[in-house]
Amino acid sequence: MIGVSTGGCGGGIHVRETEVHIGHCVVEDNVANSAGDGQGGGIYIRNGSANAGAHIWNTHIISNVASTSSGGWGGGLWLEAGTGTDAVGVTACTFERNIASTTSWGQGGGVYLWQYATFTDNILRENSASTASGGYGQGGAIYLHEVWGASLDANRFLDNVATADGVYGYGGAIYGSAGVVFTMTNNLVVWNHASGSGGGLRLDTYSGKLIVGTLINNTIADNDRGSGGEGILVGDYVTLTLTNNLIAGHTVGITDTSVTNTVS
Repeated sequence: MIGVSTGGCGGGIHVRETEVHIGHCVVEDNVANSAGDGQGGGIYIRNGSANAGAHIWNTHIISNVASTSSGGWGGGLWLEAGTGTDAVGVTACTFERNIASTTSWGQGGGVYLWQYATFTDNILRENSASTASGGYGQGGAIYLHEVWGASLDANRFLDNVATADGVYGYGGAIYGSAGVVFTMTNNLVVWNHASGSGGGLRLDTYSGKLIVGTLINNTIADNDRGSGGEGILVGDYVTLTLTNNLIAGHTVGITDTSVTNTVS
């Protein structure tokens, strides 16, 4: 699937309010919007109002761009669906070299996730939230926004970039904001980059939109931000519980910046 969406949502596939199943496909070289803000360079699924499910498996989502002229959300996939994690699944897929924005603000180089999902056994590699010089990029691989239940299991986050230079690159692999409940188990988060903070992960929200995260048996290693390494940045209003994780190869393993947090 190769194309350009002038409507700004879904360069390759556009789905609204209907259950969808995508398997054994290649979604490559699509652009959601070349003349404004864009969402879902490769695939755009918005099923939240209908509470419809979405399942994607064994699919390669490669070299897609949400926007080439303005703000972009979800270079590879923009996903809002379901009433629980069982209704929304992304399994054994490859997200590679996708870009949220080439010129401006970008969130979720590989994936922009809203509401629910189970991500299992996926490879997210060399995705970028923003490739603009000094651009504003959040979540090189995945951006989590108002996610009421997400399970990230046995995924590999490799060489993703929030923003390569400047001070506005946040969350080389993952950025969580505005009310998120998630669990990460048995993931590999390695060699990701954020120019500002959180080479591996950045979690940051505000009062009334708390983040609750649980990390179990993950390897978070050799990620960097700016002139030094930082594995995880915990901003504001975050409850983070870590069990049996390996966090190594950073100048700072975990940075906790606020009295509003609980890190265990």
